[in-house]
Amino acid sequence: MHTAIEPFNNDKPSKASHYDRYIQEAERHFVPLNVMLELTHRCHLNCVHCYLEDNHEWRAKAQELTAEEFCQVIDQLVDAGCLFLTLSGGEIFLRDDTLVIARYARSKGLALRLYTSGTLMTPTLVEEITQLHPLSVEFSIYSADNPDLHDSIIQIPGSHQKTLEAIRILSRTDIPVVIKTPLMREVFSEYPKILELAKELGVFYKLDPTVSPKNDGDLSPCHLRLTQDQLLAMYADPNLPSAPEIQALSEGKIPHKSEDEVCDLGKTACAISPLGDVYPTLGFPWSAGNVRETLFREIWENSPLFKRLREVQVKDLSDCSGCEKFSYCDRCCMWALMDEGDFFGGSLWACEIASAKEKAAGLPSDPTPFQLKSRDDNSIQRTQFTTKDHLVMPQKLPVKRVAS
Repeated sequence: MHTAIEPFNNDKPSKASHYDRYIQEAERHFVPLNVMLELTHRCHLNCVHCYLEDNHEWRAKAQELTAEEFCQVIDQLVDAGCLFLTLSGGEIFLRDDTLVIARYARSKGLALRLYTSGTLMTPTLVEEITQLHPLSVEFSIYSADNPDLHDSIIQIPGSHQKTLEAIRILSRTDIPVVIKTPLMREVFSEYPKILELAKELGVFYKLDPTVSPKNDGDLSPCHLRLTQDQLLAMYADPNLPSAPEIQALSEGKIPHKSEDEVCDLGKTACAISPLGDVYPTLGFPWSAGNVRETLFREIWENSPLFKRLREVQVKDLSDCSGCEKFSYCDRCCMWALMDEGDFFGGSLWACEIASAKEKAAGLPSDPTPFQLKSRDDNSIQRTQFTTKDHLVMPQKLPVKRVAS
């Protein structure tokens, strides 16, 4: 049976394995180990927190990469050193050639992850997925035993039953199954029961308290984020993988970040959209290039965007470089960019997470300099971006903040 919760180990092994050393070398040389292929943005569901603004744009089907084109991209990814490939959507099984692409990826030796809602699963599809021997098949679920609540998030009646049935069927195979819960305030109380469900089924479980703005910059999904009290309760839970970090923080064992340890954007992972655009990560507002026009390796190695991202250091972060909470705030450049409008700036969401961690560890929690700065500025501005120095510089525009 599979471990119910993803393992979390805060202890460093005394001797690195061959795999660890390979990963370290790959990171040092910027090898694209992990790539996500978005096969389609089309989706028959209507999740309230979805970051895709075009998930019901069915006309885009004609513009999506064909199976042949995706297979050519896979060849290029293998040539560039990719090891792990994730097929995502939209709903990947709305394409009738998803398995063709998946089989080709496996034939090239790639470790494969599949992201799906499970609502289109059939016995035949289960058998075909089993033959792929994927690294994992991953589903999102919002309640273990409250179909109405889950369906209110998906906004399609009957979706909970279909997803749960797919999870149960696949859990009886040798396929590693992962159930994921994007934690939002309306479903927060459900996660302990989902955790119990994972244990019952012998599957992996992930939770993520991050809800992102839409690709087009629409901040409306952010009002679904956890409250400060809910964040505190989550980090105070000793049954979650974050518990060792909180324990270490309570003991004064604050981790150290090196000058170049800002984020992993553009270093060992990227995403490729259904139309062939290459992004440092999902939701990034600028493409580094398009595989229909340029070979992947050329984009990965020589794109001005990727090159600039790899140069970013802590000292470049105007609001965060001197903050005493920086080592454990989980700041993400994408949060700063999409929430606040400045890739190099602060993130109020990261500040809230840091505060919750401190309180869970029994430590005092004072506002960060960025929080104080934001409170003092009643006309907080959001950025419209233009390219300068291959990254973004702000042109101020008013933004309406989402109340917590």
